[in-house]
Amino acid sequence: AMANVDTGDAWCGVPSSTNPCLVRIAPGVYDLGAVSAPGSLVMRPYIDIEGSGQNNTRLVASGSGILGGYPGTVETSINAELRNITVENTGGASYAIAISGAGSSRISQLTNVTAIATGATNTSFAIVNQNTFNFLPKLRNVTAIADGPAAVGITNSCSAADIDGAIIT
Repeated sequence: AMANVDTGDAWCGVPSSTNPCLVRIAPGVYDLGAVSAPGSLVMRPYIDIEGSGQNNTRLVASGSGILGGYPGTVETSINAELRNITVENTGGASYAIAISGAGSSRISQLTNVTAIATGATNTSFAIVNQNTFNFLPKLRNVTAIADGPAAVGITNSCSAADIDGAIIT
């Protein structure tokens, strides 16, 4: 079972810049169910999440009927990195969002990540980063795949993104 990111204080102390924490996810496919606001797996500041490789660890959820807040399979956090993992949203509803950073939960860093969003009846978003005023998310060796009536690989609003090594389809 995965450690509960919401109860990080119990297993890591209070996560902070001087006490960063790491959740490692073993190889496997983890079905997180249907996405609800704010998201299926909600990251916290100073808690990095690391899979066992993009071909070995996959987090999967189905779509959402709402767009507000951009609920996704994974909702990122400031001061936290998501790495070495595949995140997928299979749709089946109006929206399919794989990785979301919205409001104060904007993307800090994605490294060696594959984001896949398919099967939405309205819009599929592989990676969404919204409301990021003057914030520079870092995307390193990221693959963003989106498919559907309207498909968006990567969208970053209100600031630039620092992208190095991206494949977008």
